[in-house]
Amino acid sequence: MNRRQALRQFHRSRTTDERWLPGESGSEGVGRRTWLKRLGAAVVGVGAAKALDNVVVGYGVVTGTNLTEQSMASLVSAPFAWNDRWVEVPGGRIELSNGGERLSLRGAGSRSFIVGETTPERAREAAAAVGVDPDAAEQAVADIRAFREGAVRYEPLPFDEFGAAAAEGTARPATTGLMRAILREVDPAAVAAFVGVHPSEPVALAPALAEAFREHTYYDLPRYAAGSVEDNVIMGAADLRRYFESPTSFEALASGETSGMFCYEFTFRSVQAFHAQPALDQSPPVAACKVFDERHKHVYTALATVTRRDGDLVVPMTFVDYTHTTLYDDLNLRGVMGEGLNGYTSRHRATELRWWSSG
Repeated sequence: MNRRQALRQFHRSRTTDERWLPGESGSEGVGRRTWLKRLGAAVVGVGAAKALDNVVVGYGVVTGTNLTEQSMASLVSAPFAWNDRWVEVPGGRIELSNGGERLSLRGAGSRSFIVGETTPERAREAAAAVGVDPDAAEQAVADIRAFREGAVRYEPLPFDEFGAAAAEGTARPATTGLMRAILREVDPAAVAAFVGVHPSEPVALAPALAEAFREHTYYDLPRYAAGSVEDNVIMGAADLRRYFESPTSFEALASGETSGMFCYEFTFRSVQAFHAQPALDQSPPVAACKVFDERHKHVYTALATVTRRDGDLVVPMTFVDYTHTTLYDDLNLRGVMGEGLNGYTSRHRATELRWWSSG
């Protein structure tokens, strides 16, 4: 049974099997037949209204704005401010703590200092004293100070331009690694087996991940409709979403346990995939994070890499949306809507880029 057949069967089983609905109630309650009637009518009305709201309203067409008009500096102004983080470098590791204020070098020994009270040259000397790569320490301090001072240029791009932009500058893998939020680690071999591309090649990984999602799962429209009814019709009187939930780990995806997925689940898995390989072992090194659109309650993925270009700190950034890549395929709309991978479009907006959130 292929994915589309499984999806159709899943829809039919949920429609005909009343056991997932609230049970029969007494004379003062609401019976299953009434629930079915309400659910059927509400899905049409709420689904149409939500679709119109998510596609048309709030991106600048009628009101609001979109990602191509928004300032990246205002969205990512504090990429190191939340959560302790670290990156492996030759000879040990570099750690950031205290909201990005304290940098520690841990190798044969350890050294710690306040970023704003040291210099790249002192960091290099300290790193050499404890056997940590001096170049990585010097670059990390220089770059983090530049971020703190606002001496950085963010360069948002469509996905197909990201690789070339990253190659224009000199990669700063240690700094890029420190931008990664703490997320449950996954085995890069498991990601490579699922996707067919190794996470050491993130630009190739991005479209391959879209194909893997299309093959193994679908966008969970039944759960979306149930949630719309739960939130907007029955006002939380019953938890309808839980009847459609399934495991969404890479292991569950590979074994066929996963049914449908939501936008945040696609995003969590994609961030894990991009972070499966250490930044120093990627070309280009990338940091991924969640992009949250509060207006449309949508989540998708940002990718960034830190570079030095003619002495300036430049951060090429791009955005990918695995909800769109999967949904367009589910509905046979790729011929009309395209692949859907590129998220740097006028049909996306951002409230914040959650570099600090572990998911």
